[in-house]
Amino acid sequence: MSATAAWLPLLLVPALAAALAVDPDSRRPAPQPRRASSSLVDGWQSACGGRGDATDEGLLGQCAACRLSGMDAPRIYVVESKDGLGSRLHDVIAGMAIASKMGMVLGGVTFRGQGNGCHVSHGVDIMKVAGVLFGLEDPRLLFTGRPPKFDQVWPGLLALESGTRRFVPKPKENIFIANHCVACEVDAVPGISRHGTTWYPQARYYSERFLGQLRNASRIWREPLAFERGSTSVAIHVRRGDVDPADKLRGTSDLWYLSLMEQLRRLAPNADIHVFSSLEAGRQSSEFDAYRSRGATVHLDGDPLEAWAHFAAADVFVMAKSSFSHVPALLNGNCVVYQPYWHRKLKEWVIVEANHTAPLSAAAVKALHGCIGNKSARQNNRKV
Repeated sequence: MSATAAWLPLLLVPALAAALAVDPDSRRPAPQPRRASSSLVDGWQSACGGRGDATDEGLLGQCAACRLSGMDAPRIYVVESKDGLGSRLHDVIAGMAIASKMGMVLGGVTFRGQGNGCHVSHGVDIMKVAGVLFGLEDPRLLFTGRPPKFDQVWPGLLALESGTRRFVPKPKENIFIANHCVACEVDAVPGISRHGTTWYPQARYYSERFLGQLRNASRIWREPLAFERGSTSVAIHVRRGDVDPADKLRGTSDLWYLSLMEQLRRLAPNADIHVFSSLEAGRQSSEFDAYRSRGATVHLDGDPLEAWAHFAAADVFVMAKSSFSHVPALLNGNCVVYQPYWHRKLKEWVIVEANHTAPLSAAAVKALHGCIGNKSARQNNRKV
């Protein structure tokens, strides 16, 4: 039996498909000063009702990155996950990228009941952040607890791609991907090995055209920045709170970060380094004194939008092993330093090693030096 035939039972009648849908679990910073947006939950929880009875037309009218294939293209719907802010919006971006790659549009994100905690994670209103990140005037339009009747339902990305080659969607047909982590599926697409080199096809999803539209539409550039003018701005995400630095899968030690800071200062003596982290799980501010003593500005327990604005705009952004890093890294068109983890990097990101004395290899130093130099050259050209 072919892979496509195996998924034929999932081409469900519309009523059952709708039941399934609600059941499954160029950078342009604006002149300063700017008033910072707040992503914190207030008395009015904006997203609990989603878009109600509104159709996907309203979302597509506001979401430029959702509609790259045109208003009449088939609609893809994805599921809101139950994870944190970064993972949820990473999935939304992946849904947009899948739609763009397949000649479709993102019709919305489905949720059950009152949403996953009214779209709140750790006191952060997911919908408010989505509005800023995607440039939506009414971010409620992105989420729906009343999805349309689906014409096709597929259990995941590979089934969708193989199945729609046989069952070609008609204009404005509604298609549902019944998987709680489509970002994981994009990164799991197998690579192609030729002549000893493996090529990963993620760039077909996160294409230059898609990322350009995502960046241009975002309002994250309106957020105020603390970087010193004229410096090489560096933002570092140190994941703490929910992750122990000794965790080999998700954690990174202070020694590793401090060694990397020394390498960055040799590459950019005028670096203005800002470290972003949290004090969850009983951590103390004094644990970050080693960063302060080396000239870094430390930001603890701030608004996520503040951190994301700096991550997206930095000349050099050092990621943690986290979707909270990955989302703003996709918006950063400058230099991104990537620690290997389960989500794959973009081709141009600089990969680092788990070497506590020299995280940047000689090849990585060369690549990052070239990236910073190209960035400076672009800035100088704009001044001429």
